[in-house]
Amino acid sequence: MEKYEVRDPFYRVDGLVSPGYESVADRFAESFALGRENNAQCCAHVAGRRVVDLWGTSQEARDQNYDGDSLQVTSTILLFPHLFLKKASFSQLVFSCTKAVTSVAFASLVDRGLVSYDDSVCSVWPEFAKEEVKEPKNGEVQHHKRKCDLILSDVLRHESGLATFENKLSSPKCMWTENVKKNKVGEVIERERCR
Repeated sequence: MEKYEVRDPFYRVDGLVSPGYESVADRFAESFALGRENNAQCCAHVAGRRVVDLWGTSQEARDQNYDGDSLQVTSTILLFPHLFLKKASFSQLVFSCTKAVTSVAFASLVDRGLVSYDDSVCSVWPEFAKEEVKEPKNGEVQHHKRKCDLILSDVLRHESGLATFENKLSSPKCMWTENVKKNKVGEVIERERCR
């Protein structure tokens, strides 16, 4: 593998690329040049051999002063550490990796009779809709789902209307393990309304 690096005032990319896979590295770097990525890592294996191992970050992301070791957990169970070029041996972006584990774990709970796919989210998370107005005001038309009407299968199928949030976390530190345990992410979800 050969060293690959791009230094630009707005982003930087580092890593290793095997001969014949330079176009993958060029496309990866292009995603930063076009502003499509702030932080990303790409590692590919072919026939059991690593052929691409790249990581990159934008200047904007570096300016936000992440510490490089924080673990982020979002409401849809996205896990990714912000490494910012400090440790190439770590993976960075891992989307949807827990869907299979979550579905098996949830099916196990259903099989044991502890929950049902048709249970309301509020039955297991009472604060989930705590800030939602239960009934529309006189003459008000309700155009969105009501959180208090959502069932667990709505969330598992990504049909809850909570794909994005209007409320933002006050700091990336809210995603750190100790703050996740304090329900800092949950508090943001509790304030959201379905769209």
